[in-house]
Amino acid sequence: MAEQLGKGKSQETTLKMLNKMVNQLEEIHECVDFACLRLEDIRSSYTLYSDLVIASPDGTIVANADPKKRARILGQNVAAEKWFEAAVGTHDGSNYSIDQTRDSQVECRDTLVFSTAVRKDGNPTESAIGALGAFFD
Repeated sequence: MAEQLGKGKSQETTLKMLNKMVNQLEEIHECVDFACLRLEDIRSSYTLYSDLVIASPDGTIVANADPKKRARILGQNVAAEKWFEAAVGTHDGSNYSIDQTRDSQVECRDTLVFSTAVRKDGNPTESAIGALGAFFD
């Protein structure tokens, strides 16, 4: 494997690149774990939520609150779901959306979703960098 990756580069350079990639993946994994734990804390305080999710700008779910659903939900793309479209379309941090009950990949059933944009640096006037969906029981 190292020989294949090392074509055109020294083996040392290739190993350094692989090591850097592994370190970056570990950092991403730590961030996802932290986000999931924070969402779990919120969900445990507000029992009316069946799940809370954070989706990236392209609609890929990167964190959720329900550890029982996590393996199924992380990585799903919800870009075409109304709650996601409404969230990323909000104008600032004071806007949010509550829609009719609809079918969702997150809950696999009709559910009511409160959603809003996640904004750069948590600043309500910054651009949307994703979406938060709160799914109600």
